[in-house]
Amino acid sequence: MGGQSLGEEAALISASVFRKTMETLQLRMPILESLVRTQMLMNEAVCKKALETRTRLGSTSTLLVLHEKSAYISHLGDSRCYLYRGGNLRQITHDHVSAQKSNDHGKKKGKLTQYIGIFEDEMIIEPQNKAFKIIKGDIIMLCSDGVTDELSDLELLSHLNQPISLAEITRTMIESCLKKEAKDNCTVMLVKFGWSFRDALQHLKN
Repeated sequence: MGGQSLGEEAALISASVFRKTMETLQLRMPILESLVRTQMLMNEAVCKKALETRTRLGSTSTLLVLHEKSAYISHLGDSRCYLYRGGNLRQITHDHVSAQKSNDHGKKKGKLTQYIGIFEDEMIIEPQNKAFKIIKGDIIMLCSDGVTDELSDLELLSHLNQPISLAEITRTMIESCLKKEAKDNCTVMLVKFGWSFRDALQHLKN
């Protein structure tokens, strides 16, 4: 979170907790429940660090778990998850923001209301949780608000419609953000479903 000190450290702490706890929790409880519990543990770890350093830390968190033919999402903040299917793009998560106001780009953006780094006496974190079926050819995109602040959904769709590899699509998205002199972190992750190793090799050759 750019508005908080040590935002990068908060993100690293959260990622570390996710790696350490998620696999163990999945063995003991349903996936969505384990994702929510992981969000809580991530929040506790970041708040503990904030108390130790006497500095406010914060991070958005959009978690994705893939299991068999389903995707599971748990989300806090204004990073986003999108589903690209059959040439259409749909936003899966909603932004946790307060009343909106104008920013430098003329767009509307309010303060975050949900994120990792909220103390219990301030507010209870309430992640958005969702599960949905995935089919061959689906692409799930996770991205930071640095990307969606600069690129509209139509621009994102235009990038995803390109007949190039996911790595190239990711690169062109980031380049487009940088050309617009993005002021925030620009992160994109794309995951495509249903490709066999042979399919993937053929796609790269083409």
